[in-house]
Amino acid sequence: MLAIVCSYKIIQEIKLLENDVISLIQHREILIVYKEKVVIETKVEDIHCSCIKTARAEGIIIPPQTDAEDLIPNATPAVGHLVLFNYDNIFHVAAIKAYTNEGFLIVEGNKTPCQKDTRIVNFADPHIVGFWKNM
Repeated sequence: MLAIVCSYKIIQEIKLLENDVISLIQHREILIVYKEKVVIETKVEDIHCSCIKTARAEGIIIPPQTDAEDLIPNATPAVGHLVLFNYDNIFHVAAIKAYTNEGFLIVEGNKTPCQKDTRIVNFADPHIVGFWKNM
């Protein structure tokens, strides 16, 4: 059996035995049969496409099944806490890494789509709605 493996822009053709197909199904890959070929679309997820997942990758403990809009301010600004933003009802979080004279040095994901960025946010940024830490 011939398979085409698609993961973002990588496309490979591989030969599969019946046991390989069963193994891929068990690993929750998506198998699409097209004529005599099996097309496998892998679900590779970039953590930087989510501000929450990026914050977790930076060591912030955030409860499972939590979105940025679910977090309610409960802390004062500090290194290791989250800064909560609201950009016209689009909620966003970033991990505070340091203070500078100009503001907070933050690490965030998905402010620029699917990218991890580091930037300084002014202490008086009007989009800041509060700060959060895991209690």
